[in-house]
Amino acid sequence: MATLGTAGTGDKRAARVGAALRGLLGATLVGGTLVGTILLGAGELRAESESTANRRKLYAACMTEARTEPARARERAIAWDTVGGGLPARHCLATALIGLKRHAEAAAMMETLAREAYGVDLDLGAEVMSQAGQAWALAGEPARALAAQNEALRRDPDDIELLIDRSISLAALEQFWEAIDDLNRVLERTPERADALLLRATAYRHLEVFDMAREDLDRTLAADPGNVDALLELGNLMRDGGDREGARRTWLLGLAHAPEGSQMQTALQGALQTMDLDPAKPARSTRRTERRRDQPQTGVVR
Repeated sequence: MATLGTAGTGDKRAARVGAALRGLLGATLVGGTLVGTILLGAGELRAESESTANRRKLYAACMTEARTEPARARERAIAWDTVGGGLPARHCLATALIGLKRHAEAAAMMETLAREAYGVDLDLGAEVMSQAGQAWALAGEPARALAAQNEALRRDPDDIELLIDRSISLAALEQFWEAIDDLNRVLERTPERADALLLRATAYRHLEVFDMAREDLDRTLAADPGNVDALLELGNLMRDGGDREGARRTWLLGLAHAPEGSQMQTALQGALQTMDLDPAKPARSTRRTERRRDQPQTGVVR
């Protein structure tokens, strides 16, 4: 299965998954206008002795613990739910399950919570559904991630973070042109967003549209010459184009910028070792590849 990530290693994708996990665990819903709605709406909390402030403190404490001690947060959330914790308690429980790497279980729970939340606030339901999509991605279920992201995007079709998430799911399903469509929409609004440029470059590389991939990488590196992710991908592009020495130089430059012991350092070292073990292969064509418009855009909602 192809992905928007490092060819030959799982480190690039692991980095994206890690970023998605951090985003999911960091979304506490506290401090915005929606927290009052979810905490008080639809009679979810019936423990009359709790004030609104105390409920918020309970939720904030549970979510903080979900990031640091997910096993304890799971027990806290289950206990809270049994005495009327409602949606906040179950949201904390699902988040704790992410921390425990029970990703599929967490994703299914998030989907259920999202549909409950729609009855309280449509925007809140869409936000939780987007988290379900992230959890399905962590579970290695890109088709289910895509379905959740499509549903969330129906509420807010121009949500930049959701479009980026969906582009990754589409690429995991080898729907690279559709992934590029989403990234084009992101870059129309935020032209210099480095992660979107990098993801689009990787998609173009998988399609062997090497000139377009190089343009996106050049833009990324012009703004940040030490961008280790972009240097890794530029090396991948050079390798696929037959420039093995250029790939080696680029990866070595990336190693000079990569933090010691980081995932990117491991990815760059792995790329160098893999190329050294592989015999030289003929360069792939660098022609522009025309999009096949006859191919259906399966599973994508525009």
